[in-house]
Formats: sequence, structure tokens, C-alpha cells
Amino acid sequence: MLYPPSCQSRARSNIDDARRYLKIGEGTQWVADNLSTGLLWAMEGWVIARVGQISHGEGWNSTRLVFYKHATTDLCSQVESCYAEAVYLDFEFLGRDDELPPMPMDEWKAKILACLEKTENIVRQLINEAESSGFRSF
Repeated sequence: MLYPPSCQSRARSNIDDARRYLKIGEGTQWVADNLSTGLLWAMEGWVIARVGQISHGEGWNSTRLVFYKHATTDLCSQVESCYAEAVYLDFEFLGRDDELPPMPMDEWKAKILACLEKTENIVRQLINEAESSGFRSF
């Protein structure tokens, strides 16, 4: 059984990994994936703290469905915006089809850094809301 502190720790670890990859310039292909996964772990912790354990029959989609059912519209919008941006930037990094030129690396790095900062803020908000439900992180 997962508990919010474990989810929060995993979320922070993913965000820290993304920042480290950007800083050292190695493992850059994992930055966007770490952002989206960190966000999903923070959502998981939020859901467990505020709603209770959930079934993972559909993987992360189960977490997202429960989260969107119980979170405010504004919070859902912020989370989905960050998640969609990370997925989009992952697609941009890995390359588009042959008909579209790839995004220049300098532009990609600027956008992924902005996405990282937004994602850090929303992860922090999700963790704070989970903690306000009585769960405390490490």
C-alpha cells in the first residue's frame, strides 16, 4: 500500500532528476518524462491523502480520473496544463515526423526549463494540500 509521503518523495525525486539532467546536459532525453512522472506521483499522493486508496486497474489513468473527479476545476486545469506541456516537449525532443523540422535545442531547453518551474510549483501545491489533509512528508 502506498502512502502520501512515499508518493511525495518519488515526485520530488523525479523533479530533482529532471533539474539535474538539464544542469549537467546528460540524460536530457529523460527530462520531460521525469516531469510528467513527478506530476503523476504528486497527484497520487494528493488522491490518497484526500480520497483514500485507489485501484490501479488502468495504471496512471486511474489516478488521473480520481484526481479530476475530486480536485477543483482550477487545480485540474493547472495540473493538466503542466502534464500536457511535458508530454508535448517529450515529443518535441524525441522528434516529430519527417515533414516537420525539429524544435531547435536552445528553444526546447528554454521551454523545458519553464515547464520544470511550473511543474515544481504545482507539485509543491499538491504536496501542501496532501499534507493539509493530515499526512506529513518525510
